[in-house]
Amino acid sequence: MKKYLSLKYILPALVLLLIIVFAVIKLSTPANPVLGNWNTGEPTNLVFEFKNDTSVMLHANQRTYPAWHYKVLTDDTLQLVDGMGRPREYRYVLSGDTLDLYESAADTTPAYHMTRVK
Repeated sequence: MKKYLSLKYILPALVLLLIIVFAVIKLSTPANPVLGNWNTGEPTNLVFEFKNDTSVMLHANQRTYPAWHYKVLTDDTLQLVDGMGRPREYRYVLSGDTLDLYESAADTTPAYHMTRVK
């Protein structure tokens, strides 16, 4: 009787299964659209730096401040959490190199209008 469940056959099958599972997870995880530096323009000329570690650094007047942590909740909702742990959700619209943050879904004027710093 042949041993069909030998390690010789099981190990390659498990490796292939793990590769498939990790590929599916990676493909189902959306890319982070807000990563990078965003400038608010005049008159404040602030730069929001959305980092890969989920922190947001605020650059103003040649100084850098740790401002928030962020989380992309949905395709159009971003959560910012301040240093005291208070979350605040914004609706965001990303169009080319422009990022607009709205305080509510009903708002038509963005709380922050930013352009990508290249």
